[in-house]
Amino acid sequence: MTTEEGQATVEMDLDHESLLALNKILILENERLKAGLLNIQENLANSVQQTRSTLAESAEVNGTLKGLLGDANSIKGSVAFLSDKASNSQSKLERLSSEMNLIKTLLEEIISISQASKVLALNATIEAARAGEAGKGFAVVATEVKQLSDKTRQASINISKALSQVEESSGEVQEVMEDFFKRTGEVNTTMDAFYDSLASIIVANDSSIGHLNATNDHLFMSLAKLDHVIWKINTYLSVLHWKPAFKFVDHHNCRLGKWFYEGDGSQSFSHLSCYMKLEGPHALTHNGTRKVLDQIEAGERNFETVEDGLEEMEKGSQGVFDQLDRILEDKQRGL
Repeated sequence: MTTEEGQATVEMDLDHESLLALNKILILENERLKAGLLNIQENLANSVQQTRSTLAESAEVNGTLKGLLGDANSIKGSVAFLSDKASNSQSKLERLSSEMNLIKTLLEEIISISQASKVLALNATIEAARAGEAGKGFAVVATEVKQLSDKTRQASINISKALSQVEESSGEVQEVMEDFFKRTGEVNTTMDAFYDSLASIIVANDSSIGHLNATNDHLFMSLAKLDHVIWKINTYLSVLHWKPAFKFVDHHNCRLGKWFYEGDGSQSFSHLSCYMKLEGPHALTHNGTRKVLDQIEAGERNFETVEDGLEEMEKGSQGVFDQLDRILEDKQRGL
């Protein structure tokens, strides 16, 4: 072996050793990066789950508040009805009191008339006595008029007493009704304030739920992006190790796929025109990785095919990022 050939062999060995060392460093740093990202991924996933739980609890509280609002509205209606009835009863009692006063006035007139009739009857009796035998018939009539006058007066007095008792009871009832009317007014005012406060709380709670939903959407989108970064790191680690570094799943069965086809994504975003545009780049990401893993599992070192697969994966991943951002923007804009 010539000196030149020996030197070339040493250089080749050094290059190979350098490549191995570099590969080892790349693997180590990627593993460290992956470990850090997995920790962040777990924290994000926990945050998403906690936010979902908070949203569920907030929705339940909101339902209870809206039920209370309905009950408060019913109570308001009942109090208003009672207040109206109390007002009507009060008006009727006032009319009754007025009518009783009128009756008392009429009774006083009747008593006055009966008293006058009695005086006339007495005068007639005296005159009949003076007339002697001729005035006997007139005396009988005068006596009957006097008796009728006495009975009328006594009946009027009895009626007046009864009316006074009714008036006294009516006055007591009227006082009770006035107090009831006042209290129903106070209750109505309190219920109005309670209803308005409850309505304001519901509006604020609805707003909080809206913000929580938006936060949860952002958290999940960030988690989905992080999932894809870790997916890519695992793919590159598979190339560096030249063996699969993770268990492959298709784009239907990863976290984003389940979210997209059957989870919150389908429920909350599928109405957006841009939603289905996520499917293409997402599938491309998984297909690119599948192409790389097929080469590794086949034991073939066709690096051109591997490079094509990695290129597909990167292109798809960027498309996923872009579409996730677009979905969020369109939802926020109400499209």
